Amino acid sequence: MASATFGLATSEQRVLSEGDGTNIAVIVGPAVGGVVLVVLLVWCCCRRRKTRAASTAAEVNEPAPSQRRRTQTNENVQVVAHNDYIQVERQVVKDLPPPKTELSLNPPNPVMEDEQDEVATEDVLHAHRLREPLILLEQVLGRGTYGEVILGHYNQQLVAVKRLRPDHNTPKNIASLLQEIQLMTRFNSPYLVHFIGATWENEAMTDLMCVVEYMEQRDLQSYLARTKDRPKSNFPWKQKLSVARHMALALVYLHDQKVIHRDLKSPNVFLNQTMDAKLGDFGIARHVVEKSMSNAVGSYRWTAPEVLKGKYYSVKADIYSFGVVLSELDTHVVPYAGMVNEKGQELGNFTIMFQVMNGAIRPAFSPTCPPWLHKLALRCIAFDAATRPTAREIVREIDEQLALN
Repeated sequence: MASATFGLATSEQRVLSEGDGTNIAVIVGPAVGGVVLVVLLVWCCCRRRKTRAASTAAEVNEPAPSQRRRTQTNENVQVVAHNDYIQVERQVVKDLPPPKTELSLNPPNPVMEDEQDEVATEDVLHAHRLREPLILLEQVLGRGTYGEVILGHYNQQLVAVKRLRPDHNTPKNIASLLQEIQLMTRFNSPYLVHFIGATWENEAMTDLMCVVEYMEQRDLQSYLARTKDRPKSNFPWKQKLSVARHMALALVYLHDQKVIHRDLKSPNVFLNQTMDAKLGDFGIARHVVEKSMSNAVGSYRWTAPEVLKGKYYSVKADIYSFGVVLSELDTHVVPYAGMVNEKGQELGNFTIMFQVMNGAIRPAFSPTCPPWLHKLALRCIAFDAATRPTAREIVREIDEQLALN
């Protein structure tokens, strides 16, 4: 904090000699008047300096422009889209403290707690650093905007290795990958992709790699595409319901941990050889801060309307995404695929997004979808988040139906 040091003015002392023939009254009168004048000048000077100091302190304590904007009205919505990926940022107008949305652990004291977080992150990373760094990388399993997943061999087992693409290994993206790794170290659930460890060689961590278990059947979206022609024989409903149940159990675990996945979709649901479903890709998962969040990230075809609008949202946003995935389990196609406008033209990305925001469209379901599952899905994708079921309620309903069949 800025500090100011004020100097004290001193008046020169005058000694009057008693032997001086000058009239004392004549001397003392002007002298006293002079002293009073000096005192008044010193008082005015000090008052002016205190006023300046108070003004400076007010400027120092005044929020930065970015912080001030968080408490003001902002009706602008910024949209950034990459194919099916959307990021919407909007400030919410409330006379409340700004929501801590960008990261799940934004500290009230940014200096002290950031340093503590850095130490904690470093300790966690070294505790999960693979002692044998040698990983044999084979083929690329998938690529995203910033990273890629590669099939690898580690400790005599197949693994999936996530790393940043060479042209995107910036400090910001490295920090995001580090945060994802740190979050995964806290998880222990059979319904989440198992985290094995992390490895890196250089100090800047530009070669940082996140190593997780390999899921032989890859992601749910690709499996649905492969089984689209003969769904009844290749992917029967009993198996689909098992996958849906595992997804819901993953959400039960995450929500109990106060974590919102924020990007639940079929490409982030993974299947192993025995068709056990596990939820993965926690790149934008965040702890629930206070009661809600308002930073909108995710893949827009699966994203809840309140998230797209930049409004406050909760774990019920994951429930909406779950309901959209149920439509994929039913139809074997990407949500909103084939939907057209009044001119017969297929709906574009932004048209879909804004219609979802306004509750104008819903994912399609086939006539062969079990009626009870259709009703459950519609409850999950309800426009009003408060009416959506919890993850536990979904598991209970699926269990009841599985017991009947």
